[in-house]
Amino acid sequence: MADELHYVDHTLVRHCWTLSGNYFGYWEGDDLWSYHGHHAGRLFGNDIFAPNGWYLGSLMSCGRLAFNTRIAGMCGASYIAWPPRPSIAPRASGCTLPDIPSYDDFSRPEQFQRTRPRSQSVPQL
Repeated sequence: MADELHYVDHTLVRHCWTLSGNYFGYWEGDDLWSYHGHHAGRLFGNDIFAPNGWYLGSLMSCGRLAFNTRIAGMCGASYIAWPPRPSIAPRASGCTLPDIPSYDDFSRPEQFQRTRPRSQSVPQL
């Protein structure tokens, strides 16, 4: 049953890159997944929010992920993130786009890896 929750129909996913051309992961519906298998965010309109509701970035019209410095600190609806999935092989990086005023590069996928809280760490024997 747990494997059914992690099933991804790869014919329905859209791969995505950051503004600087780094491969990030893929979209499954409105959910953004890092290639490491972590549910990084959810799309509301053109903006991407973390599970706690904080603004993470925006989906540009060119399909790239970027961080709009004008709306940094914006908060949206919170939600419960999906559990991690198996990672996928990263795709080749794309070309870098020219600088766009008020936009920075989206965070790298490594920044979305969840770590186990210290209280839940596995004891060393």
